[in-house]
Amino acid sequence: IKISDILGDSVTLTWSPPRKDGGSVVQAYNVELSEDNGKTWKQVEKVDTPKYTVTDLKSGDKYKFRVAAVNERGVGEALVSDAVVPQRPTGQ
Repeated sequence: IKISDILGDSVTLTWSPPRKDGGSVVQAYNVELSEDNGKTWKQVEKVDTPKYTVTDLKSGDKYKFRVAAVNERGVGEALVSDAVVPQRPTGQ
């Protein structure tokens, strides 16, 4: 997972579709976040493209994200991001 556009309250995630889809086209991606270094996960959104901007984050808090492809065979193995800390620019 690539993390970009890191702002005080949002980050943009991009990822590559899975190499193996089990013979079924990817229908969506589950995007989840963790605020406790991956111990627990919370569903953020289900999207149909390999890019999503997560909003409503708290500046200074640490987050991890994971994304899993979904098709008619079920949910695939999740990709997990490195931790990121959204920060407001100095002076704002």
